[in-house]
Amino acid sequence: IKDETVRSYYQQEIKRRIYEKFGQGAWRKIPAATKSVNRPQSRVVNDVVLRFILAALIAYPALIGEYEEKLMMFEIKDAGLKKLLEHILEFAQAGEDENIIHFLEEKGHKNLAAKLWEISMLKAQNLLPSKLQKELDAKIVEVQLEQLEKDIRECANSLSKDFSDAEYARFQTLKNEQKALLEMQEE
Repeated sequence: IKDETVRSYYQQEIKRRIYEKFGQGAWRKIPAATKSVNRPQSRVVNDVVLRFILAALIAYPALIGEYEEKLMMFEIKDAGLKKLLEHILEFAQAGEDENIIHFLEEKGHKNLAAKLWEISMLKAQNLLPSKLQKELDAKIVEVQLEQLEKDIRECANSLSKDFSDAEYARFQTLKNEQKALLEMQEE
């Protein structure tokens, strides 16, 4: 997580949960390899990023429509998070004036604030919607860039074994997509 503030919130919460479960000092006993976040596989959004995005949509329901299409391009492995996203989108499509948390609890997502602690973190930060949108966009671009990097490596590996015009064209397309996303990220 590149944003230091968000990273520190996640670290604090992870340490708190480990402490509650295993006692003081448990964080230091966990092997370093387990502490690092695995890179997402192609078209799979990282659960940590997804939890942040879902929390943002719950905290600021007005943003749901803007991110619906962007989230549909990712595969979501965690069934619970996938179902939560489906219900968030259902809430937006219903267009009701009901409270989103109440709506989600009626759909079976009990104790949502306890399970998705990122909601209270975002509300405590009291971010302007425009600043939150920039963070959400940055996180989505990061996921896309990671996936493009993996695809570019696979394509380059394939080209080194057996060069073909079609594979080279794919490589060029991937590199152009990467360049466009990097330019978008710099803005």
